[in-house]
Amino acid sequence: MLGRSVAQLRGRGGVHVRALTRSPARADLPDDVEVVAGDLSEPTSLDDALLGVDAVFLVFPTVQADGRASELVARMAKDVRRIVYLSAEGVPDDGDAPVEGIIGSHAAIEHRPVRYEELSRDEMRARIVGEWGRSPETADSTLDAWAAMVGNRNGITSTAEDLTGRPARSFGTWAADHVADFR
Repeated sequence: MLGRSVAQLRGRGGVHVRALTRSPARADLPDDVEVVAGDLSEPTSLDDALLGVDAVFLVFPTVQADGRASELVARMAKDVRRIVYLSAEGVPDDGDAPVEGIIGSHAAIEHRPVRYEELSRDEMRARIVGEWGRSPETADSTLDAWAAMVGNRNGITSTAEDLTGRPARSFGTWAADHVADFR
């Protein structure tokens, strides 16, 4: 959903947008958005999609793609001048703890509190299958991977700086710089 919002906003700003999706027929994007097929879990499927691209807004929709993140970003960096890589830490276990990362940045910029609603595994599985259109096997695999991440969060890496030669900016800085784009 975030990728769709970015594509729509950039398209309205007069920027040619090419959206990558595994299912172009289901993309439901405006006519001025070029939709191409590709799969983030298979970096070689991106060759044609990256031709002539200056910038990428990268959103990892699945755990399978996350496992190939380093390879994928390295592949994109060969041809693309700018990569915005969206990633986030999970929600804190302590409901009174300050919310950081992407979620906390949104709350601070939008001056709104963050509300969490915990879903049971069965409720989330039903959403993944019903609303997201994924297979029951994919839903189970995704939920298993998410459960394995609890308490095993990856820290900040130097990947962006290693690949681009510039330090990565925090999501909070990026969001504050672009808040007007999302109003």
